Amino acid sequence: MNMNIQYRKEGDYYIPDWTIPKDQQKPLGLYGRMRKAYLEEHRSGLYTRMLLAGTLYDHLYETDRAAEERMDTILPKLAAS
Repeated sequence: MNMNIQYRKEGDYYIPDWTIPKDQQKPLGLYGRMRKAYLEEHRSGLYTRMLLAGTLYDHLYETDRAAEERMDTILPKLAAS
């Protein structure tokens, strides 16, 4: 893994200049936000690892998409019964 980290100087400290890539700045849906809260509270190591590796938001968007698809298939069946 290539770790080319840029730093900026804030007073006497060097702070990593991390930003979220433009393709990962779209808003999360309900289930993506719920998954993020779960990871932050109960799986903080996994949350931090995914955040630093840049895979967190892809995971959250996929979770949100899959949950929405499931809800779209389950709700009509529940309404019919």
